[in-house]
This record gives sequence, C-alpha cells and structure tokens, in this order.
Amino acid sequence: METTEESTTELMLTESTTDNLRSEHMITELTTDNLKTEYMLTELTTKENLIIATEDCGRLDFIFVFLFLFFLELIYANNEIYPWLDLLSTPSLPHPNEGSFLQLTNHRIWYNIYGKSTYSPVLFLHGGLANSDYWGLQIEELKSEYQCIVMDSRGQGRSSALSSSTESISYGLMTSDVIALLDYLHFDKVHLIGWSDGANIGLNLAMNYPERLYSLFSFAPNYKPGDSNAPIPPLFMTYLQRTEFEYKRFHSGEEYQILFGNLLTMWHENPNWTKIDFDRISNDLPIWIVSGDHDEVIPREQIDTIFKWLPQSNQLILPRTSHFAFLQDSQMFNSVLKKFLNQIHCQTSNSDSCSRK
Repeated sequence: METTEESTTELMLTESTTDNLRSEHMITELTTDNLKTEYMLTELTTKENLIIATEDCGRLDFIFVFLFLFFLELIYANNEIYPWLDLLSTPSLPHPNEGSFLQLTNHRIWYNIYGKSTYSPVLFLHGGLANSDYWGLQIEELKSEYQCIVMDSRGQGRSSALSSSTESISYGLMTSDVIALLDYLHFDKVHLIGWSDGANIGLNLAMNYPERLYSLFSFAPNYKPGDSNAPIPPLFMTYLQRTEFEYKRFHSGEEYQILFGNLLTMWHENPNWTKIDFDRISNDLPIWIVSGDHDEVIPREQIDTIFKWLPQSNQLILPRTSHFAFLQDSQMFNSVLKKFLNQIHCQTSNSDSCSRK
C-alpha cells in the first residue's frame, strides 16, 4: 500500500511538473487576445485533470495546486506580469470629436483641436495605419493645459483615402501636409509629439522646417528601414488586424489594401537618414528620443544611434512597455509628456510655478 501511495505521489509530481512547463510555455506565447483565450482554456482543462489526480495525494497537495492555478489566472486576467505583450483597446478622442477637414489639391486631411486658443499648441502625429484616436488618453490628460491638435495622416484614418495604388505616400509628403495644416490654422510654431511614423515626420520637420517647432518628443522613431525578411511580431500582427478593422469604418477594404501596400513600400525603403541629415537639426531645439524597453518594431540600436547623433537631445527608455507604451501604461506616458512640456515651458519663461517645481 505504501508503494502505491508513493507511486501516486510521484505521478502527481510528474504531472505537476509537466503542467508547470506547459504554463511556462503558454506564458511565453501569451501575446494576443486569441492566445490568451487559448491559455485560459488550457488552464481550466489542466485544473480539472489535477483535481482528479490529487484525490489520493492529500488535502495539502490539492490546496497548493488550486491556489497556484488561481494565482496564475488572476494575474494573467489583469495583464500585470507582462504588460508589453498586451495591446489595450483603442481609446476614443474626447467630445466633441467630429473634427474638420482641410482640403488640399488631391486629398483632404482630417483634424481636430482641443483646449483653449490661449494655451500653448501641441500637435500629435500618430503611427502608420492608425488614426488620431490612439492619442485619446493623452489628449484627455493635456487639453486642460495645452491646445492639443490632432490630425489623421495622408490616406489614413478619416482623411481621404489614396485614389489608387499608383498614388505615392512618403514622409516628405506627410510633412508637407503638416506644414499646410499649420499654415491653415495660423500656427507659426508647435510642440510636436510623434509616435513611430509620426515621430519620423517630426524628425523630418526638424531637419527641414526647424522654425516651425518649439520642441520635439519623438517616440519610437527610426532612421533606416528595418529587416524586410524579419517575421512580424505577434503583437504587431494584432495591431495590423485592428487597424484594418478601424480603417473600414471610414473607407472600403480595397482602399485599405492600397494604403497598406503603399505604406509597406515606404517602410521597406525609408527613411534613409545619416548623421549628416541629423546635423541639420538645430542645436537649440529641445528633443527627447523615447522608446519602450520591449519595443517589438524598432530595434534599440536605432534609438541609441539617433540619440548619439543628436547631442542636444535626451533619451528616455520607458520600462515594461513596447511600441504601444501610450496605451500599455498611459499614466506613466502622460506623466513623462507633461514633464517634457513643462520643462520646455520653464526654459522659455520666468514663471513662478517653475521655480517651485
């Protein structure tokens, strides 16, 4: 009888070890909502099997296994262990969010403005394939202190779709759209907050139109194309699927394919900047080069190189976040943004509020 009990205990330990390994494997693969669902289903099945197997292993073994599984389910349900693997829901812009359109020669650019006209202007530029809604949490936080301007980049979001696959899109053209909007709205200069493609547009502005910028907060920029043969990270694949769905709220599926093809070509070929290009940026322009410490799209080498090429810049690496830090930890991201903007304000004024901070 003792031999049977020992065998049962050994079997239980073996199964527990196997299940722990399965849990570790699923933790590694836990990158999308579909995978999370699969993980939870696997854990529920595992719990049932373990409860049956532990009937002969004593009450303590049962309690240990139950608490272990309950703890795993709890922490993963709250996305607290690996937040950089989670793409939180796209926020909405504050109301009123209808916005307006700027009519250019061959296309229309959608934009909206929040905050009082007496506030310092801050322009937000989104990443490729996205739209201005992705800045919703930041606009909500800053609109009581700054005049926040959002715009959907050429061919994206609410802006008019590209007319055909032969219509090009580039950082240069999107930069010209920004200048056209600033001229139309009579903004001589703005603070610019850019993410990914928006960060690259900001750098292009700094190189070619430095007189239009008070400052530049460049989140997840790059100076050269990435490896076109590299596999698409699972979280970025989730992002691509989401942006396709969101795009179809405003345009057709065929128009999305045209946009995606054009942007893919641009990403494979541009930007192609060197230190000479960055040397054109004014040494007086305040710049922060920012990235998440788990960015799955932009290699850290690119962030470090841009920072090295801009001696007037500061570098900030946001912990436990990825290419989507402004969603994954919006409280931290907003705090950093406010610190950046307040620093610029204090450098250009003698406000008593600055001396107290």
